[in-house]
Amino acid sequence: MIKFLKRLIILILPLLIMYVSILQILGANIPAEVENYSSFILEIKKSKVKQSLHRLYELGLEAQSKIDGSFDKKTYELICRKMEGFQSFPYDQNEYEPGIYLDPDYFLNLASNKGIKEDIIFFELYKKTKPSGLFSSYIAQQTDYSGCYLYGNGLMVELYENWSSFANSYPNTKVYKNFASKVISDIERVLTSNTPCVCKNKGSYVHELQYFIKKFPDSKLVHKLKTLINKAEKGYFDSITEPRKIFYCHSG
Repeated sequence: MIKFLKRLIILILPLLIMYVSILQILGANIPAEVENYSSFILEIKKSKVKQSLHRLYELGLEAQSKIDGSFDKKTYELICRKMEGFQSFPYDQNEYEPGIYLDPDYFLNLASNKGIKEDIIFFELYKKTKPSGLFSSYIAQQTDYSGCYLYGNGLMVELYENWSSFANSYPNTKVYKNFASKVISDIERVLTSNTPCVCKNKGSYVHELQYFIKKFPDSKLVHKLKTLINKAEKGYFDSITEPRKIFYCHSG
């Protein structure tokens, strides 16, 4: 009798574990946006016809906006598994609130295999702008949430040109154009800041602004940039130490 019960337990236990797992999944409070994204990416992967990925990207952003610290750990981990193509912050990591961010490598690979030309160009530029999916490539990370700006290597001006060209070439894909506009606006903000946080010296700062003027002589930013260059060359920024130094700046 004891042997029979042991065999019965061995047979039933895996079924009970599976049943409990199913109940947990069914009972989990998964946002509809996450389910929509998860279903759509499966359709994209199964499809034998290449198609635009802009709708998938849009669904991903919608789902991303719903994922925060309000979920319990098991639900959060389940959500993250459903968000293929996104990376997640560990649930118990104090530095960051739970959440997800796009994996540029994943989407660039998906675009190359399943997308169209517009998708490939977009995610190539996305990766160039945010290589890890978090910090922009023209920021040198110094704290968990901030960093100084890499003036002098021409990258900000190059990205500004790249995204401006993309927005003009593909004006009808709103979700892609919105990201392009966001990057363009951020670079304009950084370049025209009255209190820039420059990673290196004055020369690197002046060089980046001069390079922009050379590339875009008719830009609305030119007057402001010339004013900032003049201030830098006359030593206006040299004496600023509060709330931080301008050159060899530390954002923390």
